[in-house]
Amino acid sequence: MRKYIDGKRGAVDELARARQRIAELEGEIAKARAAITTNEERAAIFVLIDAERKRQTAKWGEQDHPMLRLAARRAFVSYDTAANTVMLPTAERARKMCEHEHKKGDGTYVSIALEEFAEFFEACYFHGELSDKAYDELIQTTAVFVQMAETLKRKRERR
Repeated sequence: MRKYIDGKRGAVDELARARQRIAELEGEIAKARAAITTNEERAAIFVLIDAERKRQTAKWGEQDHPMLRLAARRAFVSYDTAANTVMLPTAERARKMCEHEHKKGDGTYVSIALEEFAEFFEACYFHGELSDKAYDELIQTTAVFVQMAETLKRKRERR
């Protein structure tokens, strides 16, 4: 009788482990489906970005503008003045504004993007526009803009 009960308990435990594993696999499948959807949506955004870049190149040709104005590139003006000249808050000021908005529960993508862009500007000023730091900050800024496009697309599809 004891062997029978132990055998049943073992089978019940094995069944419970199998159900748990099935639930885990279903969760992984759901994540994979969400990733595929996100990747497809992001790919569609990149197609639109690529089309816009082609339109710009057709209209204006290849352009290699500097990232900062001459006075800022040559450090003839302070960082604060350089940022103010292009009507951009310093990275610290943008960060504080963004944190303040989000703490109040009124955070926006615009404040996040502005913070990222101000950090890019700061990296260009202090490290040079060809620095790894500037490039990394530009990628982060671009990622926020792509996220904004994804959000707008989702919101438009829901209405």
